[in-house]
Amino acid sequence: MSVELKVKAKSLAAEAVIIKHEEHKAKKAARYWRGIEGESANSYGSNRQRAASNLASLTYHRKTVVRWEARATHLARAYIQGRPYKSVEAKCKDWGTLNIYIRPRILAMVKKYGKNRWHVNAEKENQARTSIQEWLAKK
Repeated sequence: MSVELKVKAKSLAAEAVIIKHEEHKAKKAARYWRGIEGESANSYGSNRQRAASNLASLTYHRKTVVRWEARATHLARAYIQGRPYKSVEAKCKDWGTLNIYIRPRILAMVKKYGKNRWHVNAEKENQARTSIQEWLAKK
């Protein structure tokens, strides 16, 4: 198994913790500026709005980008290890995200870190793509 993927999974977990800490700081800043500027502050680009925007941006990044990348990394590690998909994810509620974002990321990681380390060969890439698709379809 690839040590690089293991390190990537750990760094993504640490990134989520760091972002959560920064969210807490942004939330405190938004509360602070709300008290200073008052509820009637309506100036565009006020400190309160910037703090709220930072909070929303951090939350979105943690809940989408980092979460999806961590899930793709977890699934890529399981695929490389040869574990069945059902043992990794018992239930998948979001097939749209899985098909649109996570499946291509799994393919990229398997190509980069997998046992065969597929080179840029269309035939082998198609084999990997169908293999991953079949692996995900097994319920």
